[in-house]
Amino acid sequence: MRAKDLMTREVVTILRHQTVGEAAALMFDYEITGVPVLDEQGEVLGMITEEDVIRTALPPMYEAVPSLAFLADVDDFGENLSHLREIPVERVMHRNVIFCQTDTPIVEVARLMVIHHARRVPVMQQRHLVGIISRTDVLRQISQVFPATDDSEAPGDQ
Repeated sequence: MRAKDLMTREVVTILRHQTVGEAAALMFDYEITGVPVLDEQGEVLGMITEEDVIRTALPPMYEAVPSLAFLADVDDFGENLSHLREIPVERVMHRNVIFCQTDTPIVEVARLMVIHHARRVPVMQQRHLVGIISRTDVLRQISQVFPATDDSEAPGDQ
């Protein structure tokens, strides 16, 4: 099996000048955890993930302190996100994106995901984005080899 056999062909993307807030809305609306970032010619520049959005939403010093509970406005998290409308995704995206080609074997895609801790791998044909493979896609393929049986029990059913 090759990447072209497993990939999602209709890829949700975002342009580099669009905002982190727009990326958050796309991810929420489409129930995905990351979006390829494109330039105006459609070339992949990077990837913005849910972690990038959440990190950008946090106060700047979040990594330097053991807790943010001391902040006076800690309970106003949702009300203090207007800055996400101003920040272009290209400022917070990952630039080192792991790619594969349409003819890449799925076992190689899975290996890339594990080695690089990638949750999704864009599929390219030459320099054009033609699909994306997520960990869920790989897991779906694995589960088809090992289908659940009627006599199997869910954890806690014993």
